[in-house]
Amino acid sequence: MASIYMATGNLGAPAQLKNVGSGLITFNLAVTTGWGDNKATHWLKCDLWGKRANEKMAALLDTGTRCLITGELSQQQYKRNDGTVSQTLVVNVDKLEIFPKPENKSGYADTPAPPTTPPPDEEKFNDFDDIPF
Repeated sequence: MASIYMATGNLGAPAQLKNVGSGLITFNLAVTTGWGDNKATHWLKCDLWGKRANEKMAALLDTGTRCLITGELSQQQYKRNDGTVSQTLVVNVDKLEIFPKPENKSGYADTPAPPTTPPPDEEKFNDFDDIPF
């Protein structure tokens, strides 16, 4: 039984499309946890396999892109340049949601203006004398 991991973060660099089998996109996601003096950033290596791993998706995954990932978390060992063995967290991405980029200075996308139609006349809704039963 696999455990499911979910995280929201920003890409640290553009995603890399690799032509292996049915396709692979790899990217690094910076996930911030805690607050104040306890704030920390953790880096996750993310692998997206299959039909979704195409040039169009890779173009959307650029530096700073904010996204939500869901997938299976595992740990991989690798050898550093100095010869020491280290470990990293890897997420085999099952679901990926890309958030829109901020369009204004406040950091949030502009929200549509509220409808300009006037509110309904409350008297029309409170007049129960016209109900035939």
